[in-house]
Amino acid sequence: MHLFYLFWVLICGAIAQDPDNELEIARLACNRSVAKELRVSEEERCQLKALLDASGGSFSRPRVSLQFIGDSNGPSPAEWKSLNDEKLAENKELIDSILDPLQRERLRQIAYRVEISRVGLSEALFRGFLGKAVTLRSDRLAMLEVSAREIESKLASVCLDILCECRQSVFDQLLDYEQREIADKLLGKTFYFVEERLNGIRWSQHTLVEYVPSIPNPKSLLDTVPFALNRSVSKELGCSPQDVAILRNMFRKRGGSLATPSVAYRETPSSRPSMAEILTKHQQTIQEIKNELRSILSPSKENRLRELIYQIEICRVGWAEALEKGYLGQSIVLRREQKSRLDAVVLPIQRRAQKEIASATFEAQNIFFSKLDTEQQEKIRVNLGKPFYFVEDAF
Repeated sequence: MHLFYLFWVLICGAIAQDPDNELEIARLACNRSVAKELRVSEEERCQLKALLDASGGSFSRPRVSLQFIGDSNGPSPAEWKSLNDEKLAENKELIDSILDPLQRERLRQIAYRVEISRVGLSEALFRGFLGKAVTLRSDRLAMLEVSAREIESKLASVCLDILCECRQSVFDQLLDYEQREIADKLLGKTFYFVEERLNGIRWSQHTLVEYVPSIPNPKSLLDTVPFALNRSVSKELGCSPQDVAILRNMFRKRGGSLATPSVAYRETPSSRPSMAEILTKHQQTIQEIKNELRSILSPSKENRLRELIYQIEICRVGWAEALEKGYLGQSIVLRREQKSRLDAVVLPIQRRAQKEIASATFEAQNIFFSKLDTEQQEKIRVNLGKPFYFVEDAF
């Protein structure tokens, strides 16, 4: 179910952070669900976020900006190291001022749970940081991995049932017949979306970064394509690993965006392209991109991707927000009396579904952990701590 995009992980370090690297995992404290678990205030979370941005997206590998006027040789290795060490010390000082030792230990446990959330239980245990901490016996690896994948498959089925029930409850208690018809057409069959951070696609200050793409207009193919790189989405669309690799390469070639691709021009100091030439080149590039996409996304896949974006919007912001202010709500226009009882009807349904999914997730993990020996179970207990339901956000 889950696969490591190993190449991008090696470059960006990205999908999961090493729990034993305090500077590396501190970025997780910028996540709202993590900050809430750690009891970090919103002001402190924003402080960490500002420092993270200033460091180029990593506390442990900070971006160091230098301006050398008239020095064509640039900084020496010693100067780079000195400035880098200075930046690392600055980062550590602020992090230590916000997170006490108990919070840092809890953050280390959370980092293992985030790894499970982002790459799946089997990948975390058999190829991830959690597996290194638990030290599985080689003679049982194959059997345990099969068991883990079976449990993950059953969990996905259970979660899908919960989402179907949640959707039906919202329809029954809030929408009229005509609105349900529109919603069914827009959403298609219910889909279990697994959030993850995408890596090596968007450029920031000339550095490949990880990010969660924001919700695009479902009707814009070029804006929705980044979600086809999500593993749960690509699986639902029936995209092969080769298709995903082609899409990743397209993003890399186009500067991280297919809707607003970077376009290369040949220019000299005395000859720069006119606005008309730039516009023509841009239109040609967009057409080339669309032609490339047609070889991967058939009309049926494109339509299904559109349906999934509406469902991902619900997953991200919830039914109430999606119906009142989201793209879904632009097509399903609620009456005034429906809006007046939106929160009272939808929020209890939504919270119940979230609680049931979290409970099913922890139960599935415990079933697998019970298959480990006593020593390994103790390592799991120490490294994971109490259950924590991680909610991905775009920071």
